[in-house]
Amino acid sequence: ISLQYRYQEWSCHSLIYDWSYMEATKLEKLKKILEPEIKKEGLILYKLAFTKESGQQTLQVMVCHEDYSLDLDTCEKISDKLSQILDKEDLLPDSYYLDVCSPGAERELLNDQMILAAIDQYVHIELKDPKAGIDKLEGYLRKFADKELLIEYKDKTRTKQLTVDQDNLRLIRLAVKL
Repeated sequence: ISLQYRYQEWSCHSLIYDWSYMEATKLEKLKKILEPEIKKEGLILYKLAFTKESGQQTLQVMVCHEDYSLDLDTCEKISDKLSQILDKEDLLPDSYYLDVCSPGAERELLNDQMILAAIDQYVHIELKDPKAGIDKLEGYLRKFADKELLIEYKDKTRTKQLTVDQDNLRLIRLAVKL
């Protein structure tokens, strides 16, 4: 059974795991151990997730500064530090890869605070239930109030607006406009 858990209790953080409840508990333990060390480096834990690809388990730790930036030297430093902590704590008995990275330019907006901070930015949304024949859309987030988002987008040469209920969002992330 595939389960998905999202923690929104902290302002910029999320735990996502798609295997089992028992594994989600491991992520909670990992968060309690890793987050204080990440904060000591002046970073925030953006997302902590397990992934599995080609049979190989990966622990993905997304970290960034308050402005969502992350330079390579800082990434390397925190990766080494987290690796040492994980080896010492030995919470993951199976082999795994550690992937320490930034949330990226097209990062997912995980909570209301992040959505509000993205007003007037270019976003990509995916809807659970299509609205006006639209299930995916890219445009400018113009407003977010009362759990509704106003997206301004181009339909050929015409500028249009679509109001979307937050509960109908499958995904919202920043997008790079080409």
